[in-house]
Amino acid sequence: MEIGSMLGVLVLALLVLAVALVMPYAIARNLVTGHTYRNQLDKGLDSLRISNMLGFLGINRSEYLHTQHGVDIQTHMEKCDACEDKELCDDVLSEERQEETDLGFCANIDDLKRIEEEQKGSAAN
Repeated sequence: MEIGSMLGVLVLALLVLAVALVMPYAIARNLVTGHTYRNQLDKGLDSLRISNMLGFLGINRSEYLHTQHGVDIQTHMEKCDACEDKELCDDVLSEERQEETDLGFCANIDDLKRIEEEQKGSAAN
């Protein structure tokens, strides 16, 4: 084998080795970053009424945080924070949920109803 071919194989082998060594670190770092991000979202939920709305609808908060896209959760939080019906929300959330409870005032209700149904469906399976 020529020296050029051997050097080429050696360079390729070193590249494969480098990728094999760096990839687990990159994956682990990504997992840690994702966990930290979800924890920040969780803490952000505590200061908003959406946290109570999740409980009111019977949505498992932990499952919500781990199955929904972070961008969607942030959008829910922003809509909740910007809501102008906070007093009505507080009144509704202070009562026990009834089938006829009107939640149409909530800017997130369509998404939350979908999530509620998804969680009920996954619990049934």
